[in-house]
Amino acid sequence: NNLEHCGLNGKTPIEMLHLFQQEKVSKEVS
Repeated sequence: NNLEHCGLNGKTPIEMLHLFQQEKVSKEVS
């Protein structure tokens, strides 16, 4: 499974997307 072996800082694209969404939400709330 390629998703398990690629991505920045050892994170998968799905994890990166999740972190990006969390940052976006936290900016909108504050």
